[in-house]
Amino acid sequence: MELEAIELRKKRESEARELISAQLETMKNYNFDRDMKTFLKPHDDVPPSMLPIILARKREIANKYGWPCDF
Repeated sequence: MELEAIELRKKRESEARELISAQLETMKNYNFDRDMKTFLKPHDDVPPSMLPIILARKREIANKYGWPCDF
């Protein structure tokens, strides 16, 4: 009886770890996609007051992924 409870707990913990791992991978992919969209978005028509902020964010993203950044 106690052995069955231990096995059941191990199975549930294993399933929980797999679910957490899948969720983390999904979040990582979501963040990458969002960063890619931000990085590739053109910044030619932004207001001049926002340009330094936008370029700083794009530099952060480029540094995060090791992408070349020339602005």
